[in-house]
Amino acid sequence: MTQATVTQMTMAPTTVAQTTMAPTTMARAAVAGTGTRPAADGTARRRYDARARRADAGTGEGTDQR
Repeated sequence: MTQATVTQMTMAPTTVAQTTMAPTTMARAAVAGTGTRPAADGTARRRYDARARRADAGTGEGTDQR
């Protein structure tokens, strides 16, 4: 658990961390402010997408698919 936390804080999650820490995407959505509901102007949606892209870095998912 300690290693996963450190990995998440350094913004360089590994594939193992992504697999074992499934709720991280939902947690990041909550941190972004609105979860899956975007603001009327789309600001929160863009902020969430940026966080999700950083979360997926190194796994081959999310960087060029969005």
